[in-house]
Amino acid sequence: MYFDVALTVFNAHVVPAPRAVVNGTIQIAGETIAIEDGHGCHDHNWGNAGIEGVLKAWHWGRAECGDFTLNFSYILHNADYGNKVVCKFMLAKDSEILLSTGEFEDSFVGEIHVGPQSGNGWPDGFLIEAPYNGDMIRIEISGNHLLSDALNSEQKPDGQAISVLVATYG
Repeated sequence: MYFDVALTVFNAHVVPAPRAVVNGTIQIAGETIAIEDGHGCHDHNWGNAGIEGVLKAWHWGRAECGDFTLNFSYILHNADYGNKVVCKFMLAKDSEILLSTGEFEDSFVGEIHVGPQSGNGWPDGFLIEAPYNGDMIRIEISGNHLLSDALNSEQKPDGQAISVLVATYG
């Protein structure tokens, strides 16, 4: 997204791999944890307008359930950048994208929890609705957690629900 008429101030985001097999290591408090055949994705941000200077609030999430993959984000820019809202929603089954749109509504469900380590918050769940072929897709997500806080708390994702890593700001 460009923020000036001369098209010189911008911020961009892309998700080239919405669903990927992840291998590698994570290092937490000096302990190295090997990850093999994990589930993940790859996204990338770039530009010369850093998010800390242009965003008022944002949240994003990702979920896998069987053959289905969901990626979504809601980005609200601050008043200096016109309070612009950018929404992204992608639903795929296997390698087929069923829906990719900026038209969806999402809302938090239940309580907002604040992590003791990060200070970030996450809701009990999300409700996402998007138009699809003259009808509506309705997706309810529960079992949200922040990885940084889940590693250091008793709260773990509900094994019966889709687990989503959610980041929030603002």
